[in-house]
Amino acid sequence: MSHPLQGWMVNALAHTYGSRNFETTDDSKNNTLVGYFVFGEGYQNNHHHSPQSAKFSVRPTEIDLGYVMVKVAEKCGILKVTATKQ
Repeated sequence: MSHPLQGWMVNALAHTYGSRNFETTDDSKNNTLVGYFVFGEGYQNNHHHSPQSAKFSVRPTEIDLGYVMVKVAEKCGILKVTATKQ
């Protein structure tokens, strides 16, 4: 998937359609469909609540494949995750 399409999906859809786990000062929402297509980045409300977190998902039903990839890279010694708590 190209970056412009990913950016559009996140900014146009995940900031307009979806649910909110947290009260934030913006219009961010969690959009599960976008989350599936862009490896978890559709959970924008979670991200705006805890922008320092490497993990976009909060609830067990939120699938964050990007975080899974980060954890695999960490296990391989490619990177180190320092912030994951919501």
